[in-house]
Amino acid sequence: IEIQPQIYITWDILEQAYISKGLYREAKQSAQRAIDLNPTISVGYKWLSEVCWTLGEKEEAINASKKYLSLGKEKEALNQYLPIDLIDAWFQKNLGAMYLVLGRYEEAIVSLQTAINIEPNDAISQNLLARSLLMLGHRKEAIESYQKVIRLDTNNSVAYADLAFLYAETGDFEKAVEYQEKAIGLADDAAKEGYEKRLEVYKAKKPWRE
Repeated sequence: IEIQPQIYITWDILEQAYISKGLYREAKQSAQRAIDLNPTISVGYKWLSEVCWTLGEKEEAINASKKYLSLGKEKEALNQYLPIDLIDAWFQKNLGAMYLVLGRYEEAIVSLQTAINIEPNDAISQNLLARSLLMLGHRKEAIESYQKVIRLDTNNSVAYADLAFLYAETGDFEKAVEYQEKAIGLADDAAKEGYEKRLEVYKAKKPWRE
């Protein structure tokens, strides 16, 4: 960098070195410098978003992803093997995940649906969408989304448990028991006790309450 400070890829490598050492403030500065030198390179926005999120700078993390998505057709791909639409899907999924954590469920749904329109078989996006719908109380849509999740990720015990919860909320305790038993069969030891308590509640034809 001292010899050729205008090469953005060097700043990008430096930011990743800082991340590996847990030096997130320095990584943020390097990521921003890489973007300043090449505003269309997606990897700079990716690292900037992740570093800002780690630092607790939530809005900056969101804005980094949104900035990349606003660039239009001049974007460069993350690398030569991935088309730009898949990079866009990653950023939309990342946005959706951040919105979900922040309780901004409507915004999460918009971003995640956009990601799914690009990559319909992405189980993570489907799962995040289902959770967002669940949190908003959109039970029918959440059930449909979780059904897609378990088709894509047959070992997702949490998705089965969430489906059981939703069916119980709609009064379909037969399906609630069915899906909760599947969740128990897939869950690790740490989760099984809690899942078994839920199962007993569903067998008694009651919805689960913490």
